[in-house]
Amino acid sequence: MRWADYITALSRALARSDATEHSHRPALKALIESAARNIAVVNEPARIECGAPDLVVAQGSAAGSTTIG
Repeated sequence: MRWADYITALSRALARSDATEHSHRPALKALIESAARNIAVVNEPARIECGAPDLVVAQGSAAGSTTIG
């Protein structure tokens, strides 16, 4: 996804009066995943020791991925 596509997706979501934080996450997920190979983003992953992250960014294969953000 290009930055212009990301901005367009955000603009479409914002044009609706009922958009929430969750409305923007699919566009963010696509943008992050397009930044490099072997990047995967999970929206609303399971709780971890330090809390409940909104997104987890991992690099590598599903079996051997490393959380990077």
